[in-house]
Amino acid sequence: MFDQIFHSGGGYVIDFSDRTMAEWFEENFDIQIFQQRFQVEGASKAKTLRGFVEVAEPRLVAQTLRVLWA
Repeated sequence: MFDQIFHSGGGYVIDFSDRTMAEWFEENFDIQIFQQRFQVEGASKAKTLRGFVEVAEPRLVAQTLRVLWA
């Protein structure tokens, strides 16, 4: 379901490039998304986002996913 919602099959997330995803997280949430702690499963955008969901504070995850969903 996660992959369907965020179009993250094959490592993609929505229409982000690595650069635009990093900029989006930095500008909107002051998060450096490509930190190693978020790359639990690997370094692709989709795996990094899943890692973020897994290890970040639940309130921040919910806030971030809401904005991504919009």
